[in-house]
Amino acid sequence: SPADNGYRPGFAAELMLKDLRLSQQAAEAADADTPMGQLAALLYETFVEREDGKGMDFSAMLPRFEKRHRG
Repeated sequence: SPADNGYRPGFAAELMLKDLRLSQQAAEAADADTPMGQLAALLYETFVEREDGKGMDFSAMLPRFEKRHRG
């Protein structure tokens, strides 16, 4: 699993962010409301551009949710 490999990318977080941005562009062009997609794009943007997600597997986001849940 990615966690067993230090979250080295199999599918890089940067690629997930790119795909989420493309999905939001398509949604905007179709005048579709995608609140979950918007939130996912924002979370990955923060993870990749402001935190340590660059160069990590997209699943490296998961431990952050676990930490938030545990307080």
